[in-house]
Amino acid sequence: MHKTDEHFVDRAIELLKTNGEGDVFRPPFFCHSPDLVYLSTNANQLKIRKDAITFLHRKKIKNFSNIIKFPVPKNAYAYRKASMIDIDDHVKFLSLVLMAAGYIEKNRIPKNKNIIFSYRFLEKGPIFSEKYNFKKFKRESSRLSKMKKHKVKIATDISNFYDRLNLHRLESALASAAVPPDIVKSLNNLLLFWADRNSYGLPVGCDASRILAEAALISVDRALISKGVRFIRFVDDYRIFASNFAQAHSYLHTLIEELDKEGLFLNTSKTVFFDISESDREDDQKDNIEKFEKIDQDERIEESKRVKVGYVSKIVKHYRYPGQEKIKEFQKADIEIIAKKAEKSTFEHAEEHITYFVKCFIYQGGKRHDLLNKIISRYIHSLSYIVDALIEEHDKIDPQEKILIAEMFKDFYRKHQISPYYRLMILRLFSCESYLSIQFLNEFLDNIKIHDNEIILREFCLRIQNIDDRSLIHRVRDIYQKSPTTVRRAFFHTYERSTAILEGEKRAWMRNVQMSDVDPHLKSLSGQYLEP
Repeated sequence: MHKTDEHFVDRAIELLKTNGEGDVFRPPFFCHSPDLVYLSTNANQLKIRKDAITFLHRKKIKNFSNIIKFPVPKNAYAYRKASMIDIDDHVKFLSLVLMAAGYIEKNRIPKNKNIIFSYRFLEKGPIFSEKYNFKKFKRESSRLSKMKKHKVKIATDISNFYDRLNLHRLESALASAAVPPDIVKSLNNLLLFWADRNSYGLPVGCDASRILAEAALISVDRALISKGVRFIRFVDDYRIFASNFAQAHSYLHTLIEELDKEGLFLNTSKTVFFDISESDREDDQKDNIEKFEKIDQDERIEESKRVKVGYVSKIVKHYRYPGQEKIKEFQKADIEIIAKKAEKSTFEHAEEHITYFVKCFIYQGGKRHDLLNKIISRYIHSLSYIVDALIEEHDKIDPQEKILIAEMFKDFYRKHQISPYYRLMILRLFSCESYLSIQFLNEFLDNIKIHDNEIILREFCLRIQNIDDRSLIHRVRDIYQKSPTTVRRAFFHTYERSTAILEGEKRAWMRNVQMSDVDPHLKSLSGQYLEP
């Protein structure tokens, strides 16, 4: 049955309401998006829906906003520039991609071949099949590793895949997948606009980009199969299996050649050959449940049987509550020895020591903040996890120690020039009830520069929404008119909900917004607030 433009727009809206705007800008590390709150209101949703349907009818790239890029840690060494897309534009972008998604999926290697495990599109329900994911990719890698005919495994990935994806090559890939020409043209024009006409890069972190990224690798996947390469893939991660090292090198060369045709390159620092000829290779290995979901031991070959070092640890961000037996262990541990182990660890293997130290620190009442300071100073990438732990387990820390911990963080913030993402982690700590510091929040606001990424001020506006401090809210209100749209929407969201501002004062400000603000969202929201 032919699907109407309305169908794709309605599905895009429901997917955004259900899944959020992406996998980066979401709680607890970022505040809940006010744009999603806006979208949840019927009147606002109808307006966005109408505009998106008009766009799909005409497919003209007009009145789109630039995406906002914000660097977030990818691992201990590197950042990726996550993309924040205006909610109106996001609905249009996702609707357009949904129109192409069915064609793309039909041209991909069939699911039942168990070769491609990333983002298998579904026409109904969730956007992607839950049967194909990274966990299943790892299980298949484990299964293939056990096969007697496979003696060598290569683990590799594409370098800066989303950033380096050539938009003109993507345009050709979409056309080859029989995506209608008007959809291909509109997608290409929109992506070129967002890329500032430099011909490279997809917005990072959203479902629409995931579908397009898979389309870009269809020709590579098919070429590898036609040339007899035994491989599996999840997004830009490849596992290649061979009967000997000579064949493995030949397979790798084939992959390099095929990627080169698309303007893509392998990450040589993370390309690793494994000897998988031994059958008892994993008997002495243990899963680190702090870092990974429990997986088949055989998949952990990538931790133990390396021919070349290339493993880079992932960052642990979320704190997990330990069991009762573990708590006793943390309480009795020699925290100084644990800290020294963490300090002496290489960056690649520090995570397990850091997470263990943090739990010892918490369950010993937070009494060695000097050691915590050393850990943060050496491993700044652990800050997300440490802040999450301090907030989640705030009741385990002695009140007097909390004061000392807070002073330590303030001192760290003042002494070090840290990246925007980690500044936001410290902001999160001091804006939560357990460590709230109005003095620090004012200091943080003072230090926001005009050239800083606008997401910093946006997050500041959202973090203070539950803080009853009129003067702090007034300080932000004073710079409202000069702020970007993203910041103004965030502040409006906070101001509307603030209990520190009197109703009469709110209504007077809302009238001013309705008359003077150029953003249609804010005009609409202020008008709704002022309705009798």
